[in-house]
Amino acid sequence: MSRSITSVKTFVEYIMKLREDSLSKGLSSYQWFFRGQENSKWSVYPNVFRNDGVAKEHQIIQSALRQNPFEFQNKNDFEILTKLQHYGLGTRLVDVTLNPLVALYFASAESIEYKENKNSQFSKEEKDGSVFVKYAPWHATNELCIRIASAIPFLEIDHSWTTTTLISELRKARVISEDEQATLERDDCKLLIEYLQSSYFVVSSHSNERLIRQSGAFIIPTFINFSDNTNIKLSLISKSFDSINEMFSDEIITIPAKNKKAIREELDFFNINEATLFPELEHQMTYIKQRNVIDVGAVPSFVRYRNIVQSEDNDCDFNDKMPNVERIVNAVAGTLSKDTLNTLVSNIKDLTSYVDWKQKDVVRSQIKTTCRRILQEELSSNDSMQMAQLILDNLLSPTDEFSIIELEV
Repeated sequence: MSRSITSVKTFVEYIMKLREDSLSKGLSSYQWFFRGQENSKWSVYPNVFRNDGVAKEHQIIQSALRQNPFEFQNKNDFEILTKLQHYGLGTRLVDVTLNPLVALYFASAESIEYKENKNSQFSKEEKDGSVFVKYAPWHATNELCIRIASAIPFLEIDHSWTTTTLISELRKARVISEDEQATLERDDCKLLIEYLQSSYFVVSSHSNERLIRQSGAFIIPTFINFSDNTNIKLSLISKSFDSINEMFSDEIITIPAKNKKAIREELDFFNINEATLFPELEHQMTYIKQRNVIDVGAVPSFVRYRNIVQSEDNDCDFNDKMPNVERIVNAVAGTLSKDTLNTLVSNIKDLTSYVDWKQKDVVRSQIKTTCRRILQEELSSNDSMQMAQLILDNLLSPTDEFSIIELEV
């Protein structure tokens, strides 16, 4: 079942409805799991299932363990996988969360695809996101099925391995006990086959700060193929891969691309953002930069200070030499509306408030640009440019005689 939501409010209302419906089932071993993906067209795949990663899974893990042996001491297989996943190495674990708002955060991330048309031009297309929802039984890392699933990535299963070989290797690695081996071999390995062809939701101890902040949990798939259905113990086995979309077939919530930005802002109000979900310093700094991109107006270019020495004969109050802005504006642009004249006067006074503004190229340029922008409300582009220049020339003039220009307005 798929449903589209447009705000945090509608999302929470729908999740609460699902929760209320589930309470009547009384399944204490069940838990709500959520996964957010920014592109609704993406399938749910473990990272190692991409680009033939399964074929190199054992080799990749062993390389990581040899490179940093002390980092993984006293950890079980599942804990090692979660640590590898945390530091960016692709594993067969799939991240999910127990917090629906965390999933919504990831689903509302911007996702853009560029498509080429028949004229070899590219157009930008924003993609919808998805929140996958599942009410399912959860497992702890010490359960037999999870111990076996966690051991699979560490085993170099080649073309000669049979079911019996696998059981023997699990026993040798102390993944299973002698009694558990007997249980797995019973009834033509029925229970083992189930374990080796399933995917499980796992709620583990929160071994790092990011897992804690994101209320993290995992899915771990096994996906072992059997070549012989008649003699299962002697059947050749092999690792395989597939998507795990079917685990979320019950509920998929669509996040329309046009609503993503507004949803992200609402989530930020509830303190669900990059800074709260990712404890690493680089994410903290990225969040601060994004939240502080505020339009505070233009900042002037650097102008080196020049000390202007006045002669004793010319030692007078600088304010006496300030231009009479009202007289100049009225003389040059007096035919324009009162509102335009007042706006010109106010902006020019602000810009000429510097003591040595006449010596600053950047200020003169700002005066001309500002006047032109204001004048374009009533004049053509060419006329506004001429009048703006004339206002500047008169402001710079040392005399009280004004130059004016006749414009057709």
